[in-house]
Amino acid sequence: MYTLALETSCDETSAAVIEDGRHICSNIISTQVPIHRKFGGVVPEIASRQHIEYVLPIIKEALDTAQVTLADIDHIGVTYGPGLVGALLVGKIRNHNETVVKIDKLQEKGYFEYGGSTVILLLKKDAVT
Repeated sequence: MYTLALETSCDETSAAVIEDGRHICSNIISTQVPIHRKFGGVVPEIASRQHIEYVLPIIKEALDTAQVTLADIDHIGVTYGPGLVGALLVGKIRNHNETVVKIDKLQEKGYFEYGGSTVILLLKKDAVT
């Protein structure tokens, strides 16, 4: 079972493929630090636009590195919050035909090494269009 995890909460676009919830097959990170350095901090609008530009190539690289295709992915995990609103929208995937189940703090099903703002969402394969 494979999970594709996306992180877009602030100024880094990340995608990882995890096998069976334990084995990290790939972990691709694209940083925006050089872009924001000249402003002395993260500019939310610029961060959001950069995520839009980077997210698909980063996902492709994560899948290629893990030697899997999108069809092999059983679950997708996205950063839901906290973070920059525009940046979070880039990675957010929601199936409008299914009820969204909220997982409260300390009821998480697993963790990724991206930091404290990653939330894992379990979605049925082929349920998201």
